[in-house]
Amino acid sequence: MSDSETNTGTLFSEFEPVTTEEWEKVLTRDLKGADYKKKLKWESIEGIEVLPFYRKEDLENLPHLSDGVEINTPAEWQFCEVINRADPAEANKAAKEAIDGGADSLQFTIQIDPDEGVLGGDITGTHVQNLEDLKTLLDGINPEKTGVVFDSGVGSVGLLGLLKALLNNSDATSSGSDDIPEAVSFLFDPFTYMAHRGRLPLPEKQLNSFIEQMAARTGGHTLAADGAFYHNCGATIIQELGIALSIGSEFLARVSQERREQTAKQFWMHLSAGSLYFPEIAKFRAARLLWTRIL
Repeated sequence: MSDSETNTGTLFSEFEPVTTEEWEKVLTRDLKGADYKKKLKWESIEGIEVLPFYRKEDLENLPHLSDGVEINTPAEWQFCEVINRADPAEANKAAKEAIDGGADSLQFTIQIDPDEGVLGGDITGTHVQNLEDLKTLLDGINPEKTGVVFDSGVGSVGLLGLLKALLNNSDATSSGSDDIPEAVSFLFDPFTYMAHRGRLPLPEKQLNSFIEQMAARTGGHTLAADGAFYHNCGATIIQELGIALSIGSEFLARVSQERREQTAKQFWMHLSAGSLYFPEIAKFRAARLLWTRIL
């Protein structure tokens, strides 16, 4: 059978559709007559009662699906490999191996202590301190085709400048514009730094200047909410969503009115994917819906 036949649903046409009543009949039999809605129902930490299965009909009459709000969903998902090698050449080697192994996106950790300056000082992850280091790190990797995430914190401003210099010096992107490739993202979230360290990474005026600089770019995503940090600290799904959305709102509040639309385009959320199957799926859908409402 060809791929096209499979993709059009021909493969599944060999199976008879199963009604909800038939599913419930099997469940009742397996549970020896017990009501599965009581026996198998469980409550998540968010206080949401979750049933063991759902059908398409359960989506009918849900208010958020009929209020006219359109939600953009990705056409496809990427496989992202996290690279943590300290030496740029070694990190480049590991990145190429990941691409050969099927990864179509890479995440490099390049965290610089803001007390030591934007570029230079104490670095966690890959040691990128100048243009040559970045050139070595991305040698043979085309950020136009391979997704690249820089987990670079407050050092993102300096790293973004190096990236632009590197791209503008290449044969492929010599226009000198402020654009960056759509596939490039920076995990620049100074507010989660405050949650982690108890203070902002920079004085307010300087921080707002950094946010303005990151928001001024076009293409890619340069402003982030690291919701996964709060998940790893024990936050519920609802708390993780609420904090991530509030960070996005804070970015918008810190830029000028005329720059807010562009700032919204530069924003992305780094969310966790925990073990609660249905609620975690709902979380990603809810994030898109709620961010659309905020805008």
